[in-house]
Amino acid sequence: MKKIYTRLSTIGLFIVLAASLHAQTLIYSNNFSPGQTTWGNYDDESTNSKLEGGKYVLTHKKDSYSYMGTGTAVTIDNNRNYSVETVANHITGTDRYPMGLVFGATDVSNLYYFAISASGYYELAEIQQNAYKSIIGWTLSDAIRKGDNGSNKLRIEKTGDHLKLIINDQQVTQIAMVQPMGSTIGVIVYKQQ
Repeated sequence: MKKIYTRLSTIGLFIVLAASLHAQTLIYSNNFSPGQTTWGNYDDESTNSKLEGGKYVLTHKKDSYSYMGTGTAVTIDNNRNYSVETVANHITGTDRYPMGLVFGATDVSNLYYFAISASGYYELAEIQQNAYKSIIGWTLSDAIRKGDNGSNKLRIEKTGDHLKLIINDQQVTQIAMVQPMGSTIGVIVYKQQ
């Protein structure tokens, strides 16, 4: 079985206070400690997720082009600036498919994701009513730590009407902000990894 460890111990959602451009309020954080998180263990024929050593371990078992997404709802004021980040560790498996950060979601059928591959590419995509749409196609980036055991910090920042995509503290692009479908944040893994 091939695994991907998606470490979310640093997942946080920040809202910048209007009174000060540099003041931030943490509204969600999860260190994945048993008994202190609502993220739990799950296992079926397609996926497995579990808490293990302060990490949320997400394994996608299928080799077909399918995905596994999981997350939690948070209250976000989309009129304010905010950021969402996570650290994702690719352990083994395919290096050509996405693993990454879900945001602006209502459920696994309606979401946005900012994801990377272990081969060094990133993408921004939308899934709406289970239909995939690329917003920023696969783009090679030197900011990504490639290969197995590569640890990468992914962050999206909504600033005014713009969305910044940041990998390992390096901004890789900026676009017009997408219209969130909901307020769920989480992780996603495609194919067998």
